[in-house]
Amino acid sequence: MGSAPRCLPVTIEAGGIEVFGRGIDGLHVAPGQTAVIRLTHAQQAKMTFRCDLHPNLEGELYLLDVPVG
Repeated sequence: MGSAPRCLPVTIEAGGIEVFGRGIDGLHVAPGQTAVIRLTHAQQAKMTFRCDLHPNLEGELYLLDVPVG
């Protein structure tokens, strides 16, 4: 499983606003608020991310194909 490309199509919904684009360079979610991030991928991949406000917080997101039905 390789790393996800930075040009990965993405949709972000937060605060009643929906944004379409490619890749995620940054996203701030205010305390008590939520955001929905939808990624469109052509292959399985792994994305790493980190928090700018909390430098020790890092994570990984796995994009997997899951059969439905």
